[in-house]
Amino acid sequence: MASSWFSRADDSKDFVILQEGDYTIQLGAPREERRGNYDAVIFPFQTNGNSNIVPHEISILYPTDQNDKTGIDRSRRILAEFYRCFGVDPKYSTAEPSDFYHRFGKVHIGRNGNGYMTVDRFYKSETLETIHHNAQPQPQNVYQMAETALN
Repeated sequence: MASSWFSRADDSKDFVILQEGDYTIQLGAPREERRGNYDAVIFPFQTNGNSNIVPHEISILYPTDQNDKTGIDRSRRILAEFYRCFGVDPKYSTAEPSDFYHRFGKVHIGRNGNGYMTVDRFYKSETLETIHHNAQPQPQNVYQMAETALN
């Protein structure tokens, strides 16, 4: 038995397939789901105000198996790159997925090992802010932070 929504396809707008290259994107409202042995936070995104694109989302995955140290380390490194791309300091922040809603970042879209177009690189933002949920965000310049760390 088919679901009632299945028969209501909308062919009025074609998807724009993004070419390989650099893009400035804006994140949409995140959602959480389980994908195989991973917890996932999915961020839909748009570029140039268009969300009718392929690819159209970033998946941040984290292994559910707490003994998968390699997977956990890899996920944490990718998450830190994601934070920096969207202007959040991963070292000093206690961010939540909703903190990234409407943020802009620069990414590279390329083909993954299976040939699918995906976000394959996050570029660091010029400025980072520290997010604490019991305090106001504190904008910081990356260079000022590095200088402070060296002193």
